[in-house]
Amino acid sequence: MGGYRNKRVYTSRVQSVDFSTGEVLSDTNTSIVVSRHNEQFAMYSTTDGLDWAKPFKSYLLLMMLLNIYADRDNVVSLSVRKRKKICDFFGWSNVVSLSNALGVLISLDGLRRISQNDFMLNPNMFYRGSVLAKASKVEMFNSLVKG
Repeated sequence: MGGYRNKRVYTSRVQSVDFSTGEVLSDTNTSIVVSRHNEQFAMYSTTDGLDWAKPFKSYLLLMMLLNIYADRDNVVSLSVRKRKKICDFFGWSNVVSLSNALGVLISLDGLRRISQNDFMLNPNMFYRGSVLAKASKVEMFNSLVKG
């Protein structure tokens, strides 16, 4: 099955039995296996309730998409290809709409701009990684200049 790279998500056992004799004719185990490398989970903060999410309204889905693209430091690099994929997902005809949405997220403190194409998501809102590493990501986010 492939060791640590794969994860069994479903197993079923099917037996064929001859009811006149009680003999088991066949015994089959079937498993569905997925790669651990394709599986991702995102966390969003509910510790202080969900009031932080109210100003974001329709921007939450964009934050979720950015979280998918984020690396281990909660930084997302928006290449031309990624920007096009995001625009296609939302049905935006040009990247100006994406740039405007990113500006709103920055003003709401959901993102910080690191460089022209690099942004860090606020780990107090969306974060991927271990709970132990979250504090250092929050510190990194807070050290970046807003705007």
